[in-house]
Amino acid sequence: MVVSPQDGQVFHGSDVPVKVMLHDAQIVAATTTDVVPDQGHLHISLDGAIVSMNLGLTDELHNVAPGIHVVQVEFVASDHLPFDPRVIQQVTFEVRR
Repeated sequence: MVVSPQDGQVFHGSDVPVKVMLHDAQIVAATTTDVVPDQGHLHISLDGAIVSMNLGLTDELHNVAPGIHVVQVEFVASDHLPFDPRVIQQVTFEVRR
């Protein structure tokens, strides 16, 4: 699911690109309660805090402080709730200046 960043990847600078690949699922507007098992959107978290509710497969984390971080991407239903089982992945990366 998470293509970038890769687990253990080191970034020089404060911006970190996020790229996700979905299989047999599609992104839809996050404003409906018509839940379909293969439709939803992405919640992107950095170090445990949601930083984006994304309707695309790419994003960029800005002003990431130096150090080791965890980005977590979850494919959630169109009503913002997690699927059961959850569709979630996390990777650890490092930012150096």
